[in-house]
Amino acid sequence: MLLVFHCLVVAAILSNNFVPSSEQVVDVLTKPITLKQFRSFRQALRVLTLTDAFNCAKNKETGRMLE
Repeated sequence: MLLVFHCLVVAAILSNNFVPSSEQVVDVLTKPITLKQFRSFRQALRVLTLTDAFNCAKNKETGRMLE
């Protein structure tokens, strides 16, 4: 399997980039994080708060997520 990835990288089909831990959205599911990180990750994952979800339902904006 490692050889497959190596070939894809050499062929410039696949590239890998460093992502700092402060930007690892998956951390919201696996590690204790600050409230600021939680809110940022929640926004990145496009998850609404209950209040926003209720407001969406009231305004009949169920077809799109809030900005």
